[in-house]
Amino acid sequence: MQPSMRRTASVFVFALALLTAALVAFAPARMPRSGRPRVAATVFPLYDIVRTIAGPDADVTLILPPGAEPHSFEPQPSTVRDIAASGAVYAIGHGLDDWIDAAADSAGTSKVLVDRGIALRPPPYAVAISGGTADQDGSDADPHYWLNARNGVIIAETVAADLSRRYPAHAEGFQARLDAYRTRLLALDDEIRAELAARPQKNIVTFHAAWYYFADAYGLLV
Repeated sequence: MQPSMRRTASVFVFALALLTAALVAFAPARMPRSGRPRVAATVFPLYDIVRTIAGPDADVTLILPPGAEPHSFEPQPSTVRDIAASGAVYAIGHGLDDWIDAAADSAGTSKVLVDRGIALRPPPYAVAISGGTADQDGSDADPHYWLNARNGVIIAETVAADLSRRYPAHAEGFQARLDAYRTRLLALDDEIRAELAARPQKNIVTFHAAWYYFADAYGLLV
């Protein structure tokens, strides 16, 4: 590998590590029953955002087990029980975690998509259909939109607004944690941009079609 390519690879790994540190900071764990409000999130990156905003004011359950494939996960009866015990379940949508629909309907729990206000990309392998485009798995957009720190801010704002509406007694705490999280993510966004701006090589190679939002945000080419 040429030195310039090694430097580019190192920069990409550095930027990815920074983003991961903010959005996926700790190993997943379920909080014990406590009498506090309880909500759920489908996949870990979203769970990490929700639990950051919820803080000590609400318990958050992760639905997708660690290491499971989100696109093909099949909910078990225990999944429905977890969702039924939650006031809401937060989801990415667009083909990534649509398995949550039947489980949420069965449990009678509201599903909250967190894509509001985000400029969605077309699906990675889009094909033309009547009235638009879709991916081979039927998704109408690329669902990996959290891989952009500014989109992470928007997701956090959506979660904070929904939690505040459901549990107004804790709205002040939700808002305070949102403000702190927004500051952290915007600082991270600035750090990644500064690190990548001066790099002449913008091409990256990935093994999963998930990095287009990241590439678009930070001037890279997948």
